[in-house]
Amino acid sequence: MKCESCGHSLSAEELRGEECPYCNTALPHVREAIAKAAKLKEILRDEDGDGIPDILKTMNESEVSNDFAEVFTETTEQHVERKVSAHSYEADVPKSRTNTIVGFIIVCAVLLTIGILYIKEMKSSESHKNANFACLVDANGDGVLDIAAQLQKFPMGKEVVTSFGILSGVDGSILSEKTMLEGQEKFRLFCVNQDWVMLTYPNFNVEFYNTRNTAAPTRILLSDALQSFAMDDNCISLKTRDGKTSGFSLPEGIVKECGHDELKGLHDKPETFMGLTDSSAQLTDGDRRYELKTRKSGSKVLALAAYENEKELWRKQLPYVKPQSTGLALHDETLAIWALEPGKDQEGLLIGFDINNGSQRYAQKALSPYPTSSLRLIENNGRFFVVNAFSSLWFFDPKTGEVHWSIKHQ
Repeated sequence: MKCESCGHSLSAEELRGEECPYCNTALPHVREAIAKAAKLKEILRDEDGDGIPDILKTMNESEVSNDFAEVFTETTEQHVERKVSAHSYEADVPKSRTNTIVGFIIVCAVLLTIGILYIKEMKSSESHKNANFACLVDANGDGVLDIAAQLQKFPMGKEVVTSFGILSGVDGSILSEKTMLEGQEKFRLFCVNQDWVMLTYPNFNVEFYNTRNTAAPTRILLSDALQSFAMDDNCISLKTRDGKTSGFSLPEGIVKECGHDELKGLHDKPETFMGLTDSSAQLTDGDRRYELKTRKSGSKVLALAAYENEKELWRKQLPYVKPQSTGLALHDETLAIWALEPGKDQEGLLIGFDINNGSQRYAQKALSPYPTSSLRLIENNGRFFVVNAFSSLWFFDPKTGEVHWSIKHQ
């Protein structure tokens, strides 16, 4: 079977995952689950924000008597009990009508309970609930790297709002945000470097945003889908699927020969990242090198080792297994990896180790309503371990592993 988005052939193991490992697009069964969740959200829509789903009001008008409608719209349990007692259990009320009302009370109670729980969850519906394609940038020069990402939020009873935003690496607050118009939602985001972010669109348009001034992007129309790029001295080379390579100056957008010999593929991974088909990843810090690998070919059980000038300092056989993708990040004397406990394939863990002896410091669960095994980003931003997995985003305290701030996928 092939990915509907990028056309890559997918193995049986890859099809059991949450997203295509080549383009990071959600697979059909995941999209179906999201669609079902959206349908439930539509059923429980509350246009006027009074805390009662619109469907319940419709049922009041068409299916119950005026007396019972009055009961249903009361706002306190005391009123409900009094009214139901008055109208449902008087001797002069026909038995058939009493049974109908009692049955209807049960149905309404179930629906109302679901609605209340839903409303409670969606109280912060104006806040962002998804973060995709996250990468680190420097938006303000404060010494802590910030996060560029595709953001989504779900206002109750309205369409999903998609935007490109830059979040503070200190507290997750929005530093800048551009809400996408209809037709612009399906963009992909790439960090060219810490100063420039690139957005690509299905119609071959590309936008470049300076991270410190996102108000005036540079727009370029390419001849085909973008495949690779390279940039230095504010000159970017872009190679498209039809084999053409073009150079442009930024921010001017003027055609220019940049002279790059090697270009980076859009989906090339850093050496600190271990993808679905990889068996190892490494992180180099001066003379030190840390290596995360599966113990043997075909196994998902992980091992971690440290070297100095290529002399082994320590090695640990870990009680954890590799997710679809994983990686390493370093903050002072803590080395962090993303992994799973055996048999818990949808529960991602950030695990911290002491770089001096490899002893484990913590294993922090990244709780999210959706699977968290598929990693997009794990990096040190100067203050936190920043992790982006399956549209969720976390800031973890490097010393304790505690979650400082998060966007949890909805």
